[in-house]
Amino acid sequence: MTHVSRPALLRQVDWLRWPLFALGLLAICASVIAAAPQLLARNADAADAARFFYGLGPLEQSGATAFRWSAGDWGAAIFGATSDGPAIVALHASATRPPGVPEAQLRLNGTAAGGVFPIAREPRIYHLLAKPAQDSHGRQRIGFTGTIFTPTGESRRLGITVSTFSMRQSPTTWPLFARAAFLAALPAALALTLRQIGLRIALAMGIGAAGALALALAQAHSPQTLGFLLPTSWPLLGGAAACLLIASARNALQTPRRAVQPVLPLITLGVTSTAITLLWMDAVPAWAGLGVALLGGWRLAAGGARPATYRSSALPEAEAPGYWGMLTLGAILLVALAARLFRLNDQPLALWRDEVYHALLGLRIWQDASFRPVYVAEVDLPALLFYLIAAPIGLFGADLWTLRIVPALAGALTPLALHFALRPLFGRTAALAAAFALAVSAWSLYMSRWTFPVILDPLLTLLAIGCVWRALGEGDKQLGAGGWGLRAGRIAWAAAGGMFTGLAMYTYHTGRIAPLIVGLFALVRVGEWQNTHDAPRATPGEAFAAGEQATPGQAIAVRRAAAARSVEANASPLRGVTPRNSQSAIRNLQSALRTLAWPLLAALLAFGLITAPLGYYALTNQQDFTKRFERVSIFNSPDAVPIAPLGVLEQQVQAHALMWHVRGDQNPRHYAAFRPMLDPFSGALLLVGLATCLLKRRDLRAAALLLWLGLGLLPGVFSDAAPHAMRTIAALAPACALVGIGFETLLGYYFTSNHQHTKTPRTDWNQATVGTYQLLKPWRLGALVVKESPQAWRGRATLAALLVAMAAWNIGLYFRVTGDLAEFYSSFETQRSVLARAAHRASAAPGEETQIYLWRVLAEGRVGQTTTLLLNDAPVGWFDGAALSPAPGERALLLLPGDIDPALAAAGIQALGPDARLLRSGPPIPQDGRPLYLVYGRGPGIEAQAAALVFE
Repeated sequence: MTHVSRPALLRQVDWLRWPLFALGLLAICASVIAAAPQLLARNADAADAARFFYGLGPLEQSGATAFRWSAGDWGAAIFGATSDGPAIVALHASATRPPGVPEAQLRLNGTAAGGVFPIAREPRIYHLLAKPAQDSHGRQRIGFTGTIFTPTGESRRLGITVSTFSMRQSPTTWPLFARAAFLAALPAALALTLRQIGLRIALAMGIGAAGALALALAQAHSPQTLGFLLPTSWPLLGGAAACLLIASARNALQTPRRAVQPVLPLITLGVTSTAITLLWMDAVPAWAGLGVALLGGWRLAAGGARPATYRSSALPEAEAPGYWGMLTLGAILLVALAARLFRLNDQPLALWRDEVYHALLGLRIWQDASFRPVYVAEVDLPALLFYLIAAPIGLFGADLWTLRIVPALAGALTPLALHFALRPLFGRTAALAAAFALAVSAWSLYMSRWTFPVILDPLLTLLAIGCVWRALGEGDKQLGAGGWGLRAGRIAWAAAGGMFTGLAMYTYHTGRIAPLIVGLFALVRVGEWQNTHDAPRATPGEAFAAGEQATPGQAIAVRRAAAARSVEANASPLRGVTPRNSQSAIRNLQSALRTLAWPLLAALLAFGLITAPLGYYALTNQQDFTKRFERVSIFNSPDAVPIAPLGVLEQQVQAHALMWHVRGDQNPRHYAAFRPMLDPFSGALLLVGLATCLLKRRDLRAAALLLWLGLGLLPGVFSDAAPHAMRTIAALAPACALVGIGFETLLGYYFTSNHQHTKTPRTDWNQATVGTYQLLKPWRLGALVVKESPQAWRGRATLAALLVAMAAWNIGLYFRVTGDLAEFYSSFETQRSVLARAAHRASAAPGEETQIYLWRVLAEGRVGQTTTLLLNDAPVGWFDGAALSPAPGERALLLLPGDIDPALAAAGIQALGPDARLLRSGPPIPQDGRPLYLVYGRGPGIEAQAAALVFE
């Protein structure tokens, strides 16, 4: 008997993958055709009746018959069927009525008056010809409206009893083809995905064939259930296909090509930015603009500098930022501070009621030593922000700047934290570019300039990532050699990382995913340990080639190149792993875990100590801790019609995929309403960075960055009002990181170009980083001018202009465009805030005593807390609509809203005195042009005091 080895046996049956895969696809097509006529068939007692019916009550039993009472409006939703032709409905129903109650009538929605028919008192089967209506959720609906009655002694209102509902349809060719093509594309996408992550083609196709057969069986057995669980979703499939196509184009970065003309990437970048600008202006359809932008981003990523792997930057922890690097980082900090502190007391001009509640909590913490909350259920927020703003409000009084100074400073420091987290991962150039993008981001400006804890989350999460990465890094480079010193350094970094991770959970609801994000990078660092720890130095030949006179940057580039070759020599973890090297990998991992056991324990201990109070509150007040999630969950929609979960997720994912370049948050307090979340220049660089990471998806750092972006979007995807700038704030930092990577990729064009355009392989990204810093040194300037072509210099100048345009667009959007929008103006308690601040300013003005009056309505109710807070206990009087209290003296001012009823204004003038007159009127309200406020006064010299109250 001939023995056949297992690999040889696999090769002999390898040819079966194509027939098996084709058989699975044919089975899907056959099952779709066979199940197409029967759209829906359910009895009232079916376990999954709630998936398809709406407007029906609980299950009841009468003898052997199970039924459900209908309400006035009821019907059925059908999933997975896309035909728009007529259908035959079979309805088993009855309409029991007491004597004297008219016979029940039922009308088929969407038809004329002839669609009304009576329902007999005894059970019958009714056959109807109806046309299902397609709605925005990808479902078809058959709806009915019927007469109802209220039984004696009961409060419920009843229609008819429904026992069985079924619907059949003669499908047309195109809907059948569309459904079959969608289901067949799923196993094909699965096989391609498995192939891309490293599985052998035979195994990937085998799993795809098994998935195809499973889909065929499910479609044949229960097409309605499969349609509910897996509705036809072309946008999701198309987006996944685009990502797979970009990720599969590995040859674009592996084949050396002739150096391109430096003007070509600029043209491509210009076309990409123009397409995104047209999307901003709603001048082109979304699919056309995004298609051009995606193609341009992929082309720029594919033709840029050829990066070996991100692990080639395993040594930046050993590099000091240097003088010019610190100078650049300081300039970024100044830009961030200026953008967030400029006119902090004037824009936004007023407070939103949530800001008032937060300020009152901070003031209570300052004044009441017994009030030390962990989580405040009244505002559904952890209490960290309230402790931070307590001191400014308590020391300086309640004003716009005292409420907003802490979020503004946190937003200004977040770019530094982003640089701190990204520099050891992706190098200095990408980190600096990402920090600049975040410093000028209009999204960050909006979140930084109002009293909400959302901006604290990115700051603390980024600090945690940077600390944990350094704690698990190569200690002899970062923390100094030595046994206990090295261990103590690791433990200190790890404890700081755990502390910042725990504090992030006290910021906003998005902070609850901070442990997942930090844990992701900890896993990446542990997974890279053997490559980082054992990264080889430059070979003697490379050291000799570099020369003794090589700059530190050139020496670093040589070491990185050696480390990159070592990493590239290792096969993917999912491909070509032999028993010998797998055992070696396990031993290295065990060694890494032994070395990192104390740092990991320190991180977990610090995290546990910080989050213990919040965890205790969550366990003892579970309903309060989770009610916000339940309230905004997409699966708690008030829509009574059943919705397929994947259909809802499709809409959510689509909204968040388009928010970067097409349509952003609709709430003007969060962002410029309906504008894309990124400017055209950042949007173009984001696409370049995204395509670059997809092309390098097998690298752990690139994959972690993409996963980080996905985790940051999760709170928004699973909540309503999508896209939501606050609930997706955790995605801002990774988006800026992708912008930084895209900028560095573009730099790669100009560090391989010369005046001869010789055939030269692409250089490493970090060599481009070294070149950037060499370019900044004045004594290197002349040499680089000689070596570089004019086209390269024009390219670098254009990229610098790109950063300037990015800053101008975002800052102009916030301070010039948004401030003039009516919806932004009306999104705050503008009149209450302005009048209360004016009254406080007038009462504190030096000089002769003046009695200040406000309309009492401004301080009534919960919204009146804005007036009460900003008055800061100022001694003001009140106008109740008829009289002033207390009685006015010789000098008095009456401050009224500009839109007050003229009769009330006249009563106030009369109560003020016979010589009262209008002194000032506020700027026009954008909505209707009426003045924001009116200032009436009497007495000598009152005009000068009134002039000092102006808020424009």
